[in-house]
Amino acid sequence: MHSSHRTSSMCLAISVLALILAAGCTAPSARDRGQRTEPYFTAQAGSAASAPVRPAVFLGLEVRSTAPLDAATALDIGDLGLTTPGTTRWRVVAGDGVGTELWRTIEAIADPASSFGATIAVRTGGPSGPEQSLLLAPSSDGGLSMPATLAHADRAMSLFEPALGIVPRRLVGGDAFTSRASMRVVGEADRSRVRQEGEATRSMRIVDRCRIATPLGELEAVRVEIEFRARLALANASERAVQYIVPGLGLVAEERRKEVRALGILGRTVTQTAVRIDGAPAD
Repeated sequence: MHSSHRTSSMCLAISVLALILAAGCTAPSARDRGQRTEPYFTAQAGSAASAPVRPAVFLGLEVRSTAPLDAATALDIGDLGLTTPGTTRWRVVAGDGVGTELWRTIEAIADPASSFGATIAVRTGGPSGPEQSLLLAPSSDGGLSMPATLAHADRAMSLFEPALGIVPRRLVGGDAFTSRASMRVVGEADRSRVRQEGEATRSMRIVDRCRIATPLGELEAVRVEIEFRARLALANASERAVQYIVPGLGLVAEERRKEVRALGILGRTVTQTAVRIDGAPAD
């Protein structure tokens, strides 16, 4: 009986934590900075089997050059695209689930009072439907904070008190933005049922400026590193994300690595690289 209880507690901790984490639209990944993700090329129609294969759309992420930070390197909240409603499409190009297409929708919340004061919902999912929703609210510094997230498959909600800071109004190169909050994981339908309690921390900093190749073309991007940690009673989770943000376009590529340890045992590690594909040139 004790063994059964321990196993069920571990499964609960892993399933809840695996879907609660912070910003971005895709599942996790982490590659060393500057490491090349090999492109996936498709042959043009009508090419002979013995003829050279010509690349159609570059379905990958490649960092072609980097530039050090300077006093002018900064990101305003609008550069991240988190306040602009719409849907973007993504494809996993490395790590777990290669070839999977994902989507990310940003929408206004009509009744903030019923959503912990949140005014924006960032919803992500894949072929099987919605997977995660991040509820974002304006913060006192002019940025965005996150009072809650929903993990739809697990019918779980993570509540942060105070709301966990996501991004400041302006992030300057060389500065780090850090936020801490208490965290409760509750049932989505019955919020009085507390599954887990603990603390969450999140940090964000600009790494450098770089020129990258993605399905959208060759772009000048700002590379941002985000770290999230959750320490709960039955499990610990950590996530490191590297995001490539193009002012005017927002997030165009993301690498993540997520690790969950339940009851002190390694439960799950997921790595994934995804690139935005809507707006890519036609084959």
